[in-house]
Amino acid sequence: GTSACFEASGYEGELGAEYESHHLRATLKASGNHDESMTLTTRFSLKTSEDAGLPSGHLIITPSLTVKFSETRVVSYNLTECESHSDTIITWSLGESGSNLNSFTLKAYDDIVGAEIPTLQANLEAAQAELAAQQAESDPDSTLIEASLNKIAKVEEAIQGWQGIINYTDGILAQAEAGELRALTGLMPRELMDSAKNLDFSKADEASAELERYDAISFTGGGHAYEYSESSHTANTETTGKLMENSYDAGAMYEGKARIVAVGPWLMTGAGYERSASTADTTETGTEVESTRGFMLQDDDSGDKFVVKVSRDPNFNTFVFTTVAGRSKCPHEHNTYAREQPQITLLQQPTSDVFPSEAAVFKVLLVNAANEAAQYELYARDFEGADIHLNGATLMKAHFYEQMPAEGQYEEAVYVTRSANKYSFDFKLGFRSRCERELFLVTGSWPPSAFQSEELSLTANFLEACSLVDWAGDIQREQGFVINTNQKSGAMEVKVYNPEAPDRLWADNHRLEEIVLEYRRVGDISWRSAQLENGSYVDFASEESPYGYAKLNWHVASIPDGNYEIRAASHCTPAGLDPPENINQALSTVIVGVLDRVPPTLFDHTPETGLNT
Repeated sequence: GTSACFEASGYEGELGAEYESHHLRATLKASGNHDESMTLTTRFSLKTSEDAGLPSGHLIITPSLTVKFSETRVVSYNLTECESHSDTIITWSLGESGSNLNSFTLKAYDDIVGAEIPTLQANLEAAQAELAAQQAESDPDSTLIEASLNKIAKVEEAIQGWQGIINYTDGILAQAEAGELRALTGLMPRELMDSAKNLDFSKADEASAELERYDAISFTGGGHAYEYSESSHTANTETTGKLMENSYDAGAMYEGKARIVAVGPWLMTGAGYERSASTADTTETGTEVESTRGFMLQDDDSGDKFVVKVSRDPNFNTFVFTTVAGRSKCPHEHNTYAREQPQITLLQQPTSDVFPSEAAVFKVLLVNAANEAAQYELYARDFEGADIHLNGATLMKAHFYEQMPAEGQYEEAVYVTRSANKYSFDFKLGFRSRCERELFLVTGSWPPSAFQSEELSLTANFLEACSLVDWAGDIQREQGFVINTNQKSGAMEVKVYNPEAPDRLWADNHRLEEIVLEYRRVGDISWRSAQLENGSYVDFASEESPYGYAKLNWHVASIPDGNYEIRAASHCTPAGLDPPENINQALSTVIVGVLDRVPPTLFDHTPETGLNT
C-alpha cells in the first residue's frame, strides 16, 4: 500500500491570531495531471434446470482433472472353437502430452453417485490389474510400473475426493433435516409482514416480528410459484500516483479557544483568510462484485402440496432445502404422502414344471392403496425367450389401467409361453405409476428404485422335452445301409447328431437317460437294442462332441442276414401319465438296410437238352 506522512503545527492563545499549517505528501511517481477510466465487467451465471416437471438435484461445482480416454479393440482367435472374439478396452494415461487438462466441473449429485464414482472404481480395478500384470513379468519395466502406480494414486485420490463431496452433502442434508442449520428467514416481503392483520382485520402489532422468524414455505401445485432472491455487493478500490497538497489558515481569535480549519481547493472570506493548493496524478483501480442467489419453488401437478424448510450451508452460504410435509405424485417426493401407491401380490403360480407346449399361469392381485384414483400400468421385463400375455394381449407393451379407483384392486392372470429353445425363464412382473414411467423412466432421469412401483421376481419352469437325435454320416447321405462280404469286421460304424446343438447339448438335459440304437427285421413289431462288441448296449449320449455329433460301432456279427429297419431313440425320465409327444422319448427317422454276408452258391446243374457238352 501507499504510506503518507501527515504533519501539523499550531499555536493557541487567548488574544491575537492563530495560524495552523498542514502538509500531505505521497512518494509515488506521477507523470502529470489527467483523467482516465476503464471498466471491465465479467458475469457468471449458474443455475439448475428451469423445467418444473423434472426432479432437481444438488448442483456441485469443483475443480477437477479432465482425462481423455481412448477405445482400443483387441481381437483374439480360439483355435479349439474355431471362433474369433473381439473385446473393447478403455485406455488412458497421465502423460505430459497435453491430452489431459484441469477444469471446473459442474456435476449433479446423482451423476456423481451413479456414474462418476462407479466409473472411477472400474478404472481403479483395471489399473490395479495392469500393475499386477506388469509386476508379474520376468523382466518388469520400472517406467511402466511407475506410471501405473501414478495412475492408481490419481484414481484413488479422485474417488476419495468425490466420496468426500458426497459425504459432506449427505451430512449437510442430515443436519438440515434435524434442524441444526441456520434457518433462512424473512421469506415474505417486509411490507406484507408489516401490514399483517388479525382475523377481524385489526392491526396485528406484534405479527411482523413473529413472521420474520418463519423459515418454511408451504405451497400447492397446479402452476403457483414462489420465488426468492437476495443480492450482495462488495467493492475494493486502490489509489496510486502522486498527490501534493499545501494549505494554511488564518483567522481572528476571540476570547475562548476556537480555530478555523479548512482543507481543499476553496477560499473562505471573513475574519482572516484561508488558502489551499493541490496537485494530483493518480490511478484508481478496484473491483466490484455483485452476487445474486435465489430459488423458485413450483410444482405443475394440481393436488400436490409441499412444506419446504430453507436453511443455509454453514461453509458456502448456499440454500439447503428440506421437505418436511405435503402430498405429491409424479414423482413422489421424500417426506410427503404418496398420491400413487401401486402394489402387486402373487396369488398363484405353477407348483411343478409345465409341459413345454403349454402356458405357465401366474395370478396376481393389483392394488391402488392411495386415497384417490390414479393411472397405473402392469408391465413385464427381462423375459428374453418367452412370450407373456394378459387377456390375450402381449405384455411387450405395458397394460394400462386408465383410472383405478381409490383403494381399488384387480385380480389378473398372466400367461407365460416359450418362444425359444429354453425351458427356464426368470422375469420381472411389475405394477407402476403410468405418469412416472412416461416422464422419467424412459429418459433415465431417475433409477427405477426411486419410483412408485412394485415388482415380483418370478420364474417359469417348463418340462424339458426329451433330446432330439437324427442320422449323420453315410447313413444320412445314402438313406440306407448294406453290410456284405466287403465288411471286414463284424461291426458297422453308425453316426448320429444332435439337431439342438449347440444351444442344448445332450449333457445339458437333466432328464435324458440314454440315446440308443434299435433294430428289427422288416415286418416285425418289436424293436431290439443294438449292442457293442463287448456286449453293452449302444448309448450315444456320453459320446457327443462339442458340435453335437457322436459315433459308435454296432456289433452285427451275431445278427442273421436279412432286411432290417434301424432307428435312434432318446429315452428320458418319465413325466406325467399322458405326456405330449417327445416328452419321454424322441425318435429319429427309420432307415432300411440289408445284411447280406453269405455269398451265392451253386445248388444244382442240369444240361439243356439238345446241346453237346
